Amino acid sequence: PQCSFYPVPCPNACGIQAIERGDLEAHLLQCPLEEVECDFSHAGCNTKLPRQDMEKHMKENTQKHMALVPALTLRTEQRHDHLQRELENEGHKFEAMEKRQEQLQKQQEQLQKKTQENEAEIKYLKQQLQRKVQRTVELGDVIEMPNFKQYADNQEMWYSPPRYTHPGGCRFGIAVRADDCTE
Repeated sequence: PQCSFYPVPCPNACGIQAIERGDLEAHLLQCPLEEVECDFSHAGCNTKLPRQDMEKHMKENTQKHMALVPALTLRTEQRHDHLQRELENEGHKFEAMEKRQEQLQKQQEQLQKKTQENEAEIKYLKQQLQRKVQRTVELGDVIEMPNFKQYADNQEMWYSPPRYTHPGGCRFGIAVRADDCTE
């Protein structure tokens, strides 16, 4: 890096021989020999002169500069119209996006409602399944008692194979005195 305090001469040779390098940019913004564009460059004047000669140029070319103003005004109006159309187009795009957002929001609400309905149906179906499982357990299989007559004649107790109240539930069995029953 170069030292910003090192003295350098003006690159335009305006006569100042020792400008601190860090101050050179500020000097060039006011140096009388720095080449600058005409104040009407935006209107179409392409003149570039040393800063010290620009005042003379402005005085001598007032009519030329004023002749550029209508064209500049027209270009400005055209640019304004173009920007206005772009703004309208962007407004239409924004409106379309708002409508699309509303549609998506309605779809989301419908999906949420459908999800709630599905969840309620799943809950109902689970309850129905639980009832059917319970009823199956309650009705169960028919418990057969082999050799009923023999138990009845001998007045013996008969014990069923173990059963469960429900899957993972309590284990139970049936004890029968066959002498009080009929086949």
